[in-house]
Amino acid sequence: MRVTYSERTRQAEELFRLAQAATDQLEQVLGPSAELVDAEWDRAGGAANGDGLALTLRDLTGEARAFFSPCDLKNPSRVSINLHRLWGDLLQARSHKQLQELLSTG
Repeated sequence: MRVTYSERTRQAEELFRLAQAATDQLEQVLGPSAELVDAEWDRAGGAANGDGLALTLRDLTGEARAFFSPCDLKNPSRVSINLHRLWGDLLQARSHKQLQELLSTG
């Protein structure tokens, strides 16, 4: 898996450290599929949801994105749940694309 941390993420030391820990969990969630996925962390947030990080997962078929608040990132169980949900979103996008390709050729 290729992981990218934006400069804005690296500048926020605590968020950067939390993103690195979450990336270790992400590798476990993805398992052997990790080599097919790119991950990008970027600092995000606004007045409504505060400062945090957005994680985008990409593969050849699409992408999925999730927001992680600092509270989320400090709770390993919550990180795991959100990573599994994000991985599921990417797999669903992949399935939809493959189904469209099958329907257009059949």
